[in-house]
Amino acid sequence: NNNPGITFRVSGCLIHDNGSYGIYCNNMTAVISDCVIHDNGYGVYMNSGTLDISGCEIYGNSLHGMYQSSGTLNISNCDLYSNSQYGLYLYYAALNMENCGIWSNTLSGLYIRGGGGTKIITNSVIRNNGQDGLYIRESSSAEISFNSIYGNRSEERRVGKECRSRWSPYH
Repeated sequence: NNNPGITFRVSGCLIHDNGSYGIYCNNMTAVISDCVIHDNGYGVYMNSGTLDISGCEIYGNSLHGMYQSSGTLNISNCDLYSNSQYGLYLYYAALNMENCGIWSNTLSGLYIRGGGGTKIITNSVIRNNGQDGLYIRESSSAEISFNSIYGNRSEERRVGKECRSRWSPYH
């Protein structure tokens, strides 16, 4: 959908076996809750908008579990795992992530690139991914608190020199 001012809502759905996108949103507000999204190209793809997603299981997608380009992603109580590329790829967008699990993705669990606002990651587990657990590149600021980041093939967490980050216990 490409309708600013409209809120797109999806709740309690099983979304699977779609060629390109499980859910695709463009320039809008979307609220997704309590869904299982698997075996698509992208599980959830948001281009320029606000996405509130909670209580979802996103796995087995042939590209990224989730992709957000610009806007704001608010994600809580979600699991993103066994996706063929990144669990979550954030590109020039703000992030508020809480109580999520990201594991066993082929590339990095959480890849953040560019500014677009503050990135806040709290009380989440990022483990056993094929590259970095958390990779922040070209971002202006990040707050990472009370997370478990371990068992990733490359580095547990990598932050580019241009990012100011605050790490709290249990990272």
